[in-house]
Amino acid sequence: MINTWTWFAWTAASLIAISTTRNPLYLVIILLCLVIVILRLSILETSTDNPGRNFPFSLWRFAILLIVISSIFNALISKFGEMILFSVPGGIPLISGPVTLEALVFGALNGTVLFAIFFTFIILNRALPVRRLIKVIPKVFAPVAVVTTIAITFIPNTLRQYEQIREAQAVRGQAERLITLAKRGNEAGDAQMVHARRLAAARLSDPEAVKKLFDDIAPRYEDRPGGYTRMIKLGPRLGDAAEMVILELVED
Repeated sequence: MINTWTWFAWTAASLIAISTTRNPLYLVIILLCLVIVILRLSILETSTDNPGRNFPFSLWRFAILLIVISSIFNALISKFGEMILFSVPGGIPLISGPVTLEALVFGALNGTVLFAIFFTFIILNRALPVRRLIKVIPKVFAPVAVVTTIAITFIPNTLRQYEQIREAQAVRGQAERLITLAKRGNEAGDAQMVHARRLAAARLSDPEAVKKLFDDIAPRYEDRPGGYTRMIKLGPRLGDAAEMVILELVED
């Protein structure tokens, strides 16, 4: 594993490179370098049998959202540029007036810079455990070390937990839809029931599970309009700290 101070030096160099440019080409190169670093970390975690932490794909949605918000905000607030897209009428302070293409693009670049800075801290959080971050800071600055560590780890951990919750909710949604499909198939005619069983078989790939779904589970919820399942949180799993839940059928 790379030395802790080496990671600090890499982080400082990355932040300097990011904050001193608004050139789109340079920003793209920096982001590609950051992606290469995090992919390399993933390979190292796999080769050392370390489960690591899954890279949150919602991070890219966060990047798009950040760039869009930054573009709109800068376009409305900044009044510079010659290529006017449209004008905001009325006497709204700071907002009314021309909206230019130059201000919109500059806002998108600022959003990209903010995301690159955020991405750098995510990589640092993934490369260094919290205990190593605190260990290198002098004891005199222990309170500052704790606050800094929380700031570095809070948002990445929140994004990972959000992604894990979404995955659990997606599984729950599939179960709910399968039960609804079985209920409607049982209530319909023979032809539609056969069609419903084929749809369920394509998703489950287990004839016994399909039979149990239509013959046992669906009749149980004949008079229930929805909400056939519930999730019980078990807390984080040892090793990779992934949130665990139990998905079970609701009993009347």
